[in-house]
Amino acid sequence: NHRALSMIAYVNPTGFERPEDGGQLRCHVGASTSDRIGASASRVEDIAPKGGVAVLFDARRVLHEVLPSHARRYALTLWLLSVPHSGAASDAQL
Repeated sequence: NHRALSMIAYVNPTGFERPEDGGQLRCHVGASTSDRIGASASRVEDIAPKGGVAVLFDARRVLHEVLPSHARRYALTLWLLSVPHSGAASDAQL
């Protein structure tokens, strides 16, 4: 996975005011890079998908997931990728 940064912009016109609406971005802050379920996280942050909200985070360091949504959820996602380094030959081709 070469995703360096992830950006999510929520474009929902209404809704997602209550936690029971679902669709939150859950970030397992401080989780070990080998942790795949968030057990080692120092804290959990839930971000509601309210229209007009944008989130930018280091995808390599922040374990994240999207919780089930109980309504249509609209978001624009952008991934900024890092270039894999496999030696001098690949660097010369850049």
